[in-house]
Amino acid sequence: MKTSVCFSGFSADEAQALRAEAGKMESLWEYRFESEVATTRSSLAGQPCDALVVNMSAQAIGAVDLLRGATSLNPAPLRFIVGGVDDQSVVINSIGGSHHFIRRPFEPADLIKNIQRGLKLDTWLSTAELRALAPRLRRLPSLPATYFNLLKEIESPAATLQGIANVIARDPAATARLLQTVNSAAFSLAEKVAQPTDAVALMGVQTVKSIVLCLQVFGQDDEARAAGLVPEIIWEHSQLVAKFARQITLKQTGDAHLAEEAFTVGLLHDVGRIVMATNLPREYAAVVTAAREKSRPLHEEETAQFGVNHAKVGAYLLGLWGLPAPYIEAVAAHHAPGQTAFAQEFSLLSAIHAANVFAHEMSGQTDGLTLPQLDLAYYQTIKLDDQLAAWRQACTGEPTTTAVEQSRAVPSPAPQKASPATPPAALPPARQIPALWKPTVSVAVTLLVCLLGWLFWPRPPSVSQLEPTPAAPPDTTPLPAPDAAAEPSVATTAEPAKLPEAKPADPSSPANPLDSIRIQGILYRQANPVAIINNKSVAVGDTIAGVRVVSISPSAVTLSFGDQQRTYPVK
Repeated sequence: MKTSVCFSGFSADEAQALRAEAGKMESLWEYRFESEVATTRSSLAGQPCDALVVNMSAQAIGAVDLLRGATSLNPAPLRFIVGGVDDQSVVINSIGGSHHFIRRPFEPADLIKNIQRGLKLDTWLSTAELRALAPRLRRLPSLPATYFNLLKEIESPAATLQGIANVIARDPAATARLLQTVNSAAFSLAEKVAQPTDAVALMGVQTVKSIVLCLQVFGQDDEARAAGLVPEIIWEHSQLVAKFARQITLKQTGDAHLAEEAFTVGLLHDVGRIVMATNLPREYAAVVTAAREKSRPLHEEETAQFGVNHAKVGAYLLGLWGLPAPYIEAVAAHHAPGQTAFAQEFSLLSAIHAANVFAHEMSGQTDGLTLPQLDLAYYQTIKLDDQLAAWRQACTGEPTTTAVEQSRAVPSPAPQKASPATPPAALPPARQIPALWKPTVSVAVTLLVCLLGWLFWPRPPSVSQLEPTPAAPPDTTPLPAPDAAAEPSVATTAEPAKLPEAKPADPSSPANPLDSIRIQGILYRQANPVAIINNKSVAVGDTIAGVRVVSISPSAVTLSFGDQQRTYPVK
């Protein structure tokens, strides 16, 4: 049966472009276009749809009524809303229920792709267990007003860092959370940041926006503690996952915008734990305790007790917020990415799952719970399993895999059947050797070659066999001044042969320390400017990874290594 999609409120030109793209889905979709939002509601009563796509441009009031009324239909369609920042604020505060918000301007092909992905995601998430649990989640955090004010300021043609900082400064909770984050160990600043302006300049606009997005969720500390959670550990872990997810995405794609989206999802990936603990404190406390006592992963114990886990509950919240489908997908499946049927290439989910495992490995802060493990089968399916070591090195500096990964990556060989002619039991007991000590043929051959090499390899003469050589008189000829263009002198036969001198580091070589430098931010002051390089705070004259900091300006950092010097701009 085909999926029914209704588009409402689009202009003639937009509808024509969307028809061309939707036509590519004719084997799967039945679609229709309603030019007026006001008349769409009556048409839905007689001709329901699976997905309702509403354009809110210049029709906000009618669109809100249509979207609100769509929830009363049985079955209610999945709603997609196209609009701006003001429209998103209206939708969040008025219609409720799960929906996807798509920002204008949009590309028709991207909109069709978002609808397709959203429908698949809704099918995967709409389980009877989640529908049964949802009415019990009465205290769901909403997006803070500061978030929408921040979006307006960022998208303003006259936007400035000071203006963005002023928006945050008007919200004491946002200011406190922002300063707490920038002064945390994750940034390792040499000086404490006390002003929102400095925090915005250092962290970047997108990072600040992501932190403000999390205010309402991570502000429910008291309720979460009642359920046995430690909010500080969850927040620190979320920051580390966000940081690692951004690094993995940059390493894999080089896409700065996608990397910032990965940072946002990293901060949000565990919001379901806060939601469940806040709404079901006693039941959730019992689940956490049971997971610790059984040494069982928390998400598995949650599923056993509630039928759903915190990953899907977190995705449910992001759906209410109208966040993009890839965000919801990454949060919903961050413990079990292989369960999804629509991620066949690198995505936010790929980055978040690996970042979550790496962060737990590095910090060791599990709140007494079992460490998660990589789903290697998933990465093999999307042909990225060979990238995991490079990702880990980019995040933690440790390229090797853990013993658990090695055991899961390489399947154990199937036990060989004993030969009928010589079963093991037929051997005399005295000749039976433990399997652990049975050398293989290759090992035996290797040992034999090493032994023969040691016996017959020519040895240098001993000290007693050498003829005494009179010491040469010291050479008093003055050394010539060094000349970079001069040819190296040839050694005489009286002197021992010299190895060729090492060439200077090639700037294009991966071994060059300048190639491993990552400039992550600048906190500029006239006196003692500070830069964040490779997660460390450094000043002019400091050395990091063998590279010296020459100068720090408001928009760039100049570094030197040997006779090489580079300037790294910071956007």
